[in-house]
Parts: sequence; structure tokens; C-alpha cells
Amino acid sequence: MAFQYKSLLKTLSPLVDDSQTGMLVIYGGFGFKARLYLRVGCVFHAECGQLVGVRAIRAIAKRKAVMTLFIPDRGPEEITRTRFSTDEVLYLFKQADQVWEIFHNTISGYDAVFEVARDARYDSAEKTHRTVLSALDGCRTVQQVIQDTGVAEMDVLHVIYFYSGEGLVRPGLPNRGAPSTGYRKFIGKSGEELKQSMPPSMILLEDPATP
Repeated sequence: MAFQYKSLLKTLSPLVDDSQTGMLVIYGGFGFKARLYLRVGCVFHAECGQLVGVRAIRAIAKRKAVMTLFIPDRGPEEITRTRFSTDEVLYLFKQADQVWEIFHNTISGYDAVFEVARDARYDSAEKTHRTVLSALDGCRTVQQVIQDTGVAEMDVLHVIYFYSGEGLVRPGLPNRGAPSTGYRKFIGKSGEELKQSMPPSMILLEDPATP
């Protein structure tokens, strides 16, 4: 499965340039939905699941949009002002585009399978990285790793990209059989622990915003 991606920079920029007012609904994979609100071409509010404002904008940047819908003259029920200017939001989305491009050029797609090199040790890695690395068992696809760990797409791909460069992660062989029930329980427990300790902008959205 090849990566699908809709650039938020290219989507938002014309709305800003045309001084539009309304709500931009953003849809992504894994049930992701978010909203950006504009007033006369300025981003003044954002919602992403239970996150609002600056945290919502950061969470949006870490997930790939696959479809967007702009509804003119639609405003939020409550407003939490962002600490970003509109130019900063556009710059953040520009940076996200550059990161996605790097990942897409090095990771073939969501069907790709990776595994940690034999005898590799990563006990000193930060918790997010350890959780992703533990899920790279040579059986799970990238999509399954994202689903099982609850880590944002960008962070999962970053771990694969970074540790591949270090020689710790390598492509696995697909169709080697599913991991054991015990192993899946371990990953599930790690994912729950991760949700309790992760910054809000990286938590899997279980109650996504709806238009």
C-alpha cells in the first residue's frame, strides 16, 4: 500500500491568500479527523479530538491528511486561541511536507515490514522509540505498528527511518506468520503505558473531531 498524502500547506495557502472565513475539515488514516478555523484568511482556532489550539495544530502536522473539506462561514462553538500566527502554521505544515517526502523516499509504504537487528539493544532509547522498536517484529506491517502502538504516523516513520540509518532496523520478510498472543499482549500493555506518559500532541485520538 503506497503512501497517500494531501499537502496541508497547498490546501491552506489558497484559503489564506483569498482571505477566506470558515472551517477546514481534515481527514486522515486510522480514523483521524481535525478542524482548522479561519477568519478573513487567518487561522484563529484548531480542534483535533480533545486537543485544541497549539496542541491540536502540532497533532495535525504529525498525521497525513488524505482528504479535506472547506465549509465557508462555519465557526467553532468555543474558541481557544492558538499561540501560532498563521505564517507559523503554514511554516509548520511546510516542514511537515519536507519530512513526509524524506520518509516516503526511504520507506516503501504501509505494507512494508521491518525488524530490529538480532542482538540489537535499545534499552537506553526514549520510551516512544522503545515501544515502536518492540513492535518491529518482522511480521507487522508499518500500518499495523501504527495501529498497535497508538503512536502518531510521523513518529513511527521517524523511528524506522532513524534506526535504519543506524543499522538497528532493517527490512523484514513478509508473511512469516503472526506474532504470538503473548507478544501482542506485551505490545498492547506498552501502548497503554505510552498513552499515559506521552505528550498530548502524540496521543492516538480515540474521540476524533467530527464536522
